[in-house]
Amino acid sequence: MTRVAAFLIMLVAIAVANPILEKVYISEFQTSPDSLERIELRPELDPSRYPFEIGGAQIVTNAGTATVDSGVCFETWNSLVVIDSTNTTGTFSLGDDSDYIRLYVPCDNDTLSFSVRYPGNPHWTSAGSWVPPMDASASLYSWDVYIPPYEDPLTLYTWYIDRTPTFGAGNDDYGGGIWGGVFDQDTQAISGATVRVMSAYGTSTMQTGEPWWYGPSSFEQRPTGPGTFTVTAECPGYLPYTYPESIELAPNEGREIYIFLDPVGGTEEAAGKALCVGLHQRGRTLVLTANQPGTALVTVHDNLGRVMVSEKVALVSGSNQLALPRLSSGVYFAGCRFGEQTLNTKFVLY
Repeated sequence: MTRVAAFLIMLVAIAVANPILEKVYISEFQTSPDSLERIELRPELDPSRYPFEIGGAQIVTNAGTATVDSGVCFETWNSLVVIDSTNTTGTFSLGDDSDYIRLYVPCDNDTLSFSVRYPGNPHWTSAGSWVPPMDASASLYSWDVYIPPYEDPLTLYTWYIDRTPTFGAGNDDYGGGIWGGVFDQDTQAISGATVRVMSAYGTSTMQTGEPWWYGPSSFEQRPTGPGTFTVTAECPGYLPYTYPESIELAPNEGREIYIFLDPVGGTEEAAGKALCVGLHQRGRTLVLTANQPGTALVTVHDNLGRVMVSEKVALVSGSNQLALPRLSSGVYFAGCRFGEQTLNTKFVLY
């Protein structure tokens, strides 16, 4: 069975008596041989509709059609229903790569219908999700954003890899991700740059400055789930860029990165350009990413404010590493001072 990915489509149906917006989400899905293929559904229905029967619903893929057994239903507003071969008849298969899943749910004299397509893009602005590896699942994460002057929140959605599947319970592994900013070599923000976060699970494509509440240089893919990711960037008028190292993320781990683009035709370093540094943790190492050679003062404090490390680092262009072999397990705070600028980050050693 080829690993697959999917994305939610919110449902809209018109009830016979009163028009009601009906939504059903795919909250989590897993593709594995036989009975471990499963889809978790989460409803958002009018409160008067519970319990809501989904027996008789059809799951249609390129492999065939399965029908959900009678008696399967959403009991309450926070019900999660797991669909697999044990509560369906017919052909329950999520299909192979580049296939589809379509569900048809009877509702009064109408039908709630939705489809999922894969492979796709996990970022919330497009219809797709990561491709889950066989020992994991793809899970849905949502959050509310309040945009003045509107009082009601806008709910956004994105997919992530979940190493500890939680079918029938709330999803986990949803912390962390990859985010940051894109700048030119004079540290001016670049809006409209295309940033791609790529892994064996798929590719997420973003534009800096979108959505509209981010800063002009900002991008983010949160969450991603664990894995190894490559980040690239491109923008008209600038040379293509690849972040100088693969980004390895553990479950719920995040990484902030800074990208500096060179202009097309620029063959020499711009005189007097500012030193820009990114700072993050990788295991027992602090990694400093610089856009040019320079010097930075790195300090590390423990959670009582005691200075544990204070060291000047001669930076080269690209990735620089500062090992932390003597520190015991615990929570620490790192500061990186270069010129008049300071970066700070919190990290945990195990």
